[in-house]
Amino acid sequence: MIAALDAPLTADAAAVLHAAWRQVVAAPAGFGPEALAAPHNPFGRAAQVVDSWALLDFCQSPGLLDEAEAAIGPDIVLWDSEFVHGPAAAHHDPDLWPLDPPPAMTLRAPVADGIDYVIRYMPATARYNRDPTYGPNRRAAERAPLVNFTRRPVWLVRGADRAGNDFVTGFASTVGQWSDAPW
Repeated sequence: MIAALDAPLTADAAAVLHAAWRQVVAAPAGFGPEALAAPHNPFGRAAQVVDSWALLDFCQSPGLLDEAEAAIGPDIVLWDSEFVHGPAAAHHDPDLWPLDPPPAMTLRAPVADGIDYVIRYMPATARYNRDPTYGPNRRAAERAPLVNFTRRPVWLVRGADRAGNDFVTGFASTVGQWSDAPW
């Protein structure tokens, strides 16, 4: 299900999205779509160029969660967000969603001409399946081979987790390791 925001954004919320979009546009070369995946994640690569904490706060704002609750129930997990160009429906492909069972919703907020900020929520009665052989994860890997969806962190943003989701994976920072390669 795709839903546009019913209420217009507050001035503060619009300012957060516009500031984040300006940061994306000003990102250095090499920050392609894969590097900017899940910009709400303060532990992801996008946090190098975007104020991820502000986007995470936006994704957890009561107005957005009220709309998500009306569609999927009171227990809500945030599992993805991204800036998209073009029709939101082109970025709403439940066949790629690693949810078991798969019901979820996408909220979209307009940012700039032809650009939306898309937020994906799932009910906390569904499990985020991290198995790389799970069908949606395999299809997602074919479409975006540089994004590891099985390692993406998910956030309980309202209610209780009724499916036993793994909220730890995705938050571990990369640890340096010794290399056997010669200098």
